Amino acid sequence: CDDDGKYCYVLEARGVLHKIAIRSLVEERQFRLMGYRCRKLLRSKVGPVVLLRDWPELWVFDEKTLALKRKVFVKGLREACASPSLNLAICICAKEKKELGMAANTYPPHRADKKIVMVDLTNGKVVRRIDWKALSNDGKGPRKRHVEIGSGAPDITAPVVTPDGKYLLVKASDCIGRFAIKGSGLEWEEVGPPITRAELWHLTVSGDSKYVAMVNFQGNTRPKDHPKIDEPCSYIYKVTNLQKPVVAIEHGGARTMVFAQAARLIYSNGSDGQLLVFRPDGEKVAGYKMLTHKDNNVMRMLAIPPGRDFMVLMRDHMRNTNLFRVDMPINKQEKK
Repeated sequence: CDDDGKYCYVLEARGVLHKIAIRSLVEERQFRLMGYRCRKLLRSKVGPVVLLRDWPELWVFDEKTLALKRKVFVKGLREACASPSLNLAICICAKEKKELGMAANTYPPHRADKKIVMVDLTNGKVVRRIDWKALSNDGKGPRKRHVEIGSGAPDITAPVVTPDGKYLLVKASDCIGRFAIKGSGLEWEEVGPPITRAELWHLTVSGDSKYVAMVNFQGNTRPKDHPKIDEPCSYIYKVTNLQKPVVAIEHGGARTMVFAQAARLIYSNGSDGQLLVFRPDGEKVAGYKMLTHKDNNVMRMLAIPPGRDFMVLMRDHMRNTNLFRVDMPINKQEKK
């Protein structure tokens, strides 16, 4: 969503970028990336950015017109992230000698063959390259308590930048890791305990950049000093303290989660197709049946600023993808 909560951007894997008015759910503009499959849509200060699947490029678009501004070639590109507060894209790449310019997701490299590349999206130029060895944990790495990740850098995947542009959060092996963004450089600050061994998962960050959770359908694994839980859950941590969770959200198996700041609530999907509503203390206060077929899946949820209503992207049992807007009532906490 944009900052005003008027428009949202949706990317199809087959190469279609949509700009949709949130209130009317009418498509305002569309751009077709002819012949290109897409992997991920990023939001930057410069505008929407598309990460291609089969070619190592980032395509930068104008937020208002969806006109293509530039194509940025990043050799060995595997993953990327951005923030609405930064002109930079942070890319995880394979070493050039390994990948020869092809998309690294085709040939997943070993962690020693990776590097981080900082790209200025305003001009498409690389401003810094950080070799994986520079992220070594040999006495100068992040603060850690529960996990020893060896003498080298951990296998870092699925990067996410906080909306305020201050931190880079990643899955470091089975943990959440945090880097401080210092200009065009990174400072590795902290890694939390191991909380997942699942394949399908993602990191979700609150709109105020204060909280982070690792969401997966099987739930987080429980370290010894974490709250005891009876069903699959996601632990929510402060971004600045990854050692002990603030709360555990028992969703029973979720694919996505959003922080509704204005409503002071947390939304997630449940394993039975429900929309679940939680208070900040983890108490479930409501569950709404959204899907009528057992094979329907909630793919993504996105909070609409200022953070009460939200968008839901769902795939039905016929493999059709649908976008919904969910309007939530003003609750007592919000009135206060």
